[in-house]
Amino acid sequence: MQYAEDIFKVDVEGIREQFRPLRREGRNLTDIMSTRVRHENRFGAFLRETMGEDAPKSQTTEFYDLLYSDLVSIEDRPFTVYGLLKSAETSAYRSLINRFKAIPWGPHMQEFIDQPGLGRSDPRALARFFGEIGHPVLAFPHRQIDNPNHVPGSKKPEEWKRILEAGDPFCRSVSQLWSYVGMGDPDRRHRVGMSQEEALACGAPMAKCLIFLLAKSAMMMRGPTEKAPNRPRSPYRDTYDIKRLDFQEKHQNGDEDDWSDAHADAAALRVVAKDILRDMWCAARRDLGLSVQDRAVPIAKAA
Repeated sequence: MQYAEDIFKVDVEGIREQFRPLRREGRNLTDIMSTRVRHENRFGAFLRETMGEDAPKSQTTEFYDLLYSDLVSIEDRPFTVYGLLKSAETSAYRSLINRFKAIPWGPHMQEFIDQPGLGRSDPRALARFFGEIGHPVLAFPHRQIDNPNHVPGSKKPEEWKRILEAGDPFCRSVSQLWSYVGMGDPDRRHRVGMSQEEALACGAPMAKCLIFLLAKSAMMMRGPTEKAPNRPRSPYRDTYDIKRLDFQEKHQNGDEDDWSDAHADAAALRVVAKDILRDMWCAARRDLGLSVQDRAVPIAKAA
């Protein structure tokens, strides 16, 4: 296993216990957010079906006024389903942030987290991301195996057909982190009929979604403007501008298979995402007292 010698230099169990509750809280928030969005979509479809052209557009004040007025009765007290979902989402968000802030981050990771566009103003996406991947360097692999004690029809987890088996923890390389997040080989994509091993090689879908959100958030921190004179500039904004222009010059030459502006934008965001992951990995290794010399691949060679 690559970097196996590093595992003896870190507090494996301590780090495991720090990130385990963060994953639980992060996935709780994701589930509640998904339920809330589905509720909005169903209510919007209901309004279009019953009101036709008079139905208000989604995410407008009129739409939310109707959504919040959709009352239900719980023990003779009026509630709105949407209001309950928003309240649950707020509570889950607070629990996640509390868990995130309770982790004793080292100075290098704290400096990384405090960057504009990442965790300075709204650490929600970053906290959810760490909940998905755990520690950037120390990995705790699991795999599903056939259960020799399987009892058909049993509701006991220890008697299910397949169970989760923990593997040996290890210190992952930056390329392994990229692959886990879905930023490795761009040709690896989910497809119908693929095996579990092939699906895992494509990376964790939610982690990939969140790292793109972080890349886009960092890209939006473009520095002071006339309307926002105090807005900070993210160092990743320079990376985005340079790579987007580079992709446009290389792939927009009037040919039939030219890239669109959206394609160039997505490709530049991918480079930013890999850059963020590399810097995160380096900061985490330094806080563990491990060397990053010759371990971090230059982004120009890996993109």
